[in-house]
Amino acid sequence: NTIAALSGPTVLSGDLGGMTLVPGTYKYSSSAQLTGTLTLAGTGSTSDAWYFQIGSTLTTATNALVVLSGGALPCSVYWQVGSSATLGVGSSFQGTILAAESITLQTNAVSLGGLFAIGASVVLDSNTVSTEVCPVSSSSSSSVGGGGGGSPSTSISSTSTSLTSSSVNPSTTSSSSSTIPLSSTSSLESTSS
Repeated sequence: NTIAALSGPTVLSGDLGGMTLVPGTYKYSSSAQLTGTLTLAGTGSTSDAWYFQIGSTLTTATNALVVLSGGALPCSVYWQVGSSATLGVGSSFQGTILAAESITLQTNAVSLGGLFAIGASVVLDSNTVSTEVCPVSSSSSSSVGGGGGGSPSTSISSTSTSLTSSSVNPSTTSSSSSTIPLSSTSSLESTSS
């Protein structure tokens, strides 16, 4: 509902194939079709995101591709589908699909992103599905000083995060992935009296 409620979308018509889209919100009043290649061109910013509002169905043709460039990440692409989504044979798709009804991946379709069917099921047939966790910013803080009464104290904390990296080869429908711990936290506290 949050994606469907985004205001000011760019209204699209026709096939997504052959389009190059910058970050933003895009809308199809009824169904959306992808034949060929759709390129989502990032700006290199960590805030780049694409939101697709599709009134009814999303369908990709055989061997259709969603290609990301300019630092775009699959975890920043969202497809809100009013009814069902079908990824055609051998398609290579990127982004999270949120379908009101069902999602079907035909033979050897590859999806790099989450698949969520609210009213029915997700049907798979010899597919590769992989998700990616978007990087989260890291922070650190430190404080050195007395806690009153001449008692020195030192507190150092550091938080770092990482991401899951996945690679998908659409020609062979094989995938490999590696995961670095989602977050690691270290802290050092020292108090002396």
